[in-house]
Amino acid sequence: MKKILMFAAILAVAAPATAMAAPGDQRDAARGGDTARQDGKAHGNERSAAAKQRAAERRADRVNAAKTCRDEAGETEAEREAFREQYGTNENKNNAYGKCVSMQVRDSRADRAAEARQERRHAARSCLEEVKELGREEFREEYGNNRNKANAFGRCVAQAQRATPQGE
Repeated sequence: MKKILMFAAILAVAAPATAMAAPGDQRDAARGGDTARQDGKAHGNERSAAAKQRAAERRADRVNAAKTCRDEAGETEAEREAFREQYGTNENKNNAYGKCVSMQVRDSRADRAAEARQERRHAARSCLEEVKELGREEFREEYGNNRNKANAFGRCVAQAQRATPQGE
């Protein structure tokens, strides 16, 4: 009975206070406070920079694809008709330009993804070599930061990826 009364008293005090708080304050309170914004060292800042970079890459992909397709479509009616035949899929082949752009964007994104996979493989190989050089326990001590240091390999790969400039 005491527990129920205590819970009701806490609820009676806390409910009006949260109702008066601004919506953003409620979200921050649910996350454990707004310490991420106060110290400026939250991962959100890093993610937003990476998200901005990816958005710029996607925009560049679309612009480059549009230019490529515009050039490929040609200037004469015969070239345009051949372009429509090659890329068009509907009854009058008028969707050729959009299909061309989509295909070009898809190809450029696939190329970028393949490069990223190759960079991850390279980083993983360098970390494997480092494990062989240092030994497993010393490697875990150097890179691991959880209680059993089991995250050492992933942290090594992440550091190696950050250390290599993009495009190498």
